[in-house]
Amino acid sequence: MVGLDQYVTIATDVSSDHEHGITTWACYIRHDGCVIKHVAPFKEHYVNTALAETYALANALVLAEKSIKDWSRSKVIIYNEVAIVLSPCKTKAGNIRKRDAIRSEQIMKISLPILNRAKSYELRDIKAHYKHWRTDANPAKYAINRYCDVESRTLLRYLRRQKKRK
Repeated sequence: MVGLDQYVTIATDVSSDHEHGITTWACYIRHDGCVIKHVAPFKEHYVNTALAETYALANALVLAEKSIKDWSRSKVIIYNEVAIVLSPCKTKAGNIRKRDAIRSEQIMKISLPILNRAKSYELRDIKAHYKHWRTDANPAKYAINRYCDVESRTLLRYLRRQKKRK
């Protein structure tokens, strides 16, 4: 049906192993009856969780953008464990903080241009951790985030075993 709004739900999560220098990410994207599930390692290891989560969201948005025909009808709901994942880090004077320049650049050059083409978007912060799932609060929300958490950790364990064998 042309003209009707479509909801786009995106969940992302990352996993890191600082000892072996590995960071992985996963996303779950649902729109117009389609589901995109993706898990991959990052080319680099990120010590900063906010930076890794920002890259994961930027990657997921690029995947979603390729799949969605009419982005202007989309109402995007993003589930992420990092509340600042879409907020460029600025000083009181309004300048980008040097230590957060790379993260802020990903937000302003990749994520926000895609999201600004959508009809609307909102970030729903997830107050959950893999050890403390509160599925009774909103089972669907936590299910997609749990999928991302489990898949990124599974890939991380696999890559860690591969690295130990070398």
